[in-house]
Amino acid sequence: VDAKVMSSTLNPGSIYTFGSYEQDYDFTNGPEPIQWKVLDVQDGKALLLSQDALIRLQYHPRETGATWKGCTLRQWLNDDFYHTAFSEEELERVCLTRNVNEDNPTYGTDGGEDTDDHVFLLSLSEAEMYFASDEERQCEFSAAVNLIVDQEPSVQKGIFETEDPYGYDRRWWLRTPGMYPLTTVIIEKDGSISRNGNIGAYASGVACHQWNGVRPAIWIEID
Repeated sequence: VDAKVMSSTLNPGSIYTFGSYEQDYDFTNGPEPIQWKVLDVQDGKALLLSQDALIRLQYHPRETGATWKGCTLRQWLNDDFYHTAFSEEELERVCLTRNVNEDNPTYGTDGGEDTDDHVFLLSLSEAEMYFASDEERQCEFSAAVNLIVDQEPSVQKGIFETEDPYGYDRRWWLRTPGMYPLTTVIIEKDGSISRNGNIGAYASGVACHQWNGVRPAIWIEID
């Protein structure tokens, strides 16, 4: 790929196509190209966030809470998704990123150890820094959010076909903990960061075992 052409398409706010993943819930036509929103460009690298929520998953099972380092969603992103979504050539461009896992800024809930990730979720501070408004944080959900892993195909379809009146089916995960270790901060349907009703106080988040949208983030080499 011509580096000058690539650089011109990788500007903050632009949309970039990279990798592929099943998104239309039609397995007969193969995976669809992933559209990414470019959040940042620096030092020959670009930070990408999937334009849509690609799937709905738990952050971590009901029995125990977990920091980002130990959660099952991190494992899935860096294993199943990473090796499914990208070709060998694309994998060479996905950077190994050192992520700082901040504590909850209001409650001090432990964010855990820093991690090295190929694929990750945005932190609360990143979700604030890269979006100018709640509206910009809103996203669409691909048809594949009907998929729930570890269930038979016969019972997967239709689970989330009816829109939830409270908007729970349009929320997506961040990696910052909520008020308690069993909770994680999310972006609500209207794009706001989950709050507890007190202005400026970041909320309790939601229970780790709930099923919410996943918007993977990656840094890639531009040239």
